[in-house]
Amino acid sequence: MRYSTQSGQHPDQVVAACRRQVRRAIARPATRIAVLAALRPYTRGIGHTDLNGDQIAESIQRMVQAITFYREPAGEGLPGEVIQGPPLTLELNGGDCDDIAVLAATAAAVLGCKAAIGWYSTSSDGSQAHIVAGVQPGWYQSGQWVIIDAQKEKPTHPESLTGARWLRV
Repeated sequence: MRYSTQSGQHPDQVVAACRRQVRRAIARPATRIAVLAALRPYTRGIGHTDLNGDQIAESIQRMVQAITFYREPAGEGLPGEVIQGPPLTLELNGGDCDDIAVLAATAAAVLGCKAAIGWYSTSSDGSQAHIVAGVQPGWYQSGQWVIIDAQKEKPTHPESLTGARWLRV
């Protein structure tokens, strides 16, 4: 499933569309099963009682790193940003930053964690934005959010992103 936004939308509107895509994905049992199956290779050898917040974030990050990151091609006949659902991102094994953020936030929610979608400016004039997922990986750990970013090798902390804006899923 793809969701297309209007051309020239503010990143806040794209993030809101990503949140709607995550909520739709979480409500579908088939999507939940697909996301859990995609996570399985990255949680092998970890028992349920061993799974802690750091391991959850690292498992989601490793799954995200296995997805091919690409910039969205222009001129596909769709206006604005096209936001793929998690099953399509997994099927294509690729997506841009918003597609991968939706997949990461969905994975976090499926695992019972709190999730958020956010953006931060990547240019000095604010004209370019990058979409990322925020995960609070432990139901027992309050306040410890980590960032799952398609362009980073490891989960990072929100303090590393100046000016980031967040929308809880």
